[in-house]
Amino acid sequence: MTNDPAAARAFLAVRRLTVYKALHPERALWRETRLVGSAERRALGAVRIAPVIFQEHVLGDRDVRVTVVGEELFATAIEPRGAAYPWDYRFSWAEASVTACCLPARVGRSVRRLVDRMGLSYAAIDLRRRPDGEHVFPEVNPGGQWLGFAERTGQPIAAAVARLLVGGLRRARDLQRTGQDGRRQGPVENP
Repeated sequence: MTNDPAAARAFLAVRRLTVYKALHPERALWRETRLVGSAERRALGAVRIAPVIFQEHVLGDRDVRVTVVGEELFATAIEPRGAAYPWDYRFSWAEASVTACCLPARVGRSVRRLVDRMGLSYAAIDLRRRPDGEHVFPEVNPGGQWLGFAERTGQPIAAAVARLLVGGLRRARDLQRTGQDGRRQGPVENP
């Protein structure tokens, strides 16, 4: 991620295929992930205006979204089925094959370690599986969407989110009742 044109040029100079994502907080300004072409290379001076995410484009046979909710991992395979736009599955969501899948144990452990190190209790992690079976990690979103994946796969993500929220509420009540030092503080109103 950069808004430095020189850093962007240096990154692009050593990678054959690169994609980019503009950062826009407003839904109306959302843009899909795009392949960096000659027009974008000529316009790199514009990254001074706002940060842009550049990523090496990883060739793969499927994208995998891992929704982490507390201790639970929900993996979803997204295969665009010959989509006309292979750089962002969201453009071919309706036509894509979207199914629950199992992560290799090593990948699951890596996902768990990442989320733990980041101190997150929820995360949406994007992976790309290469044709050789290796999973590549491009990004984690600590507030990524999950509903569409749950609807398409039947995974009980909503129930897991509810359990996580209720557990957090219980811990907050317990802390409020006992105080930080563990001593009981007296009656507590419903928070």
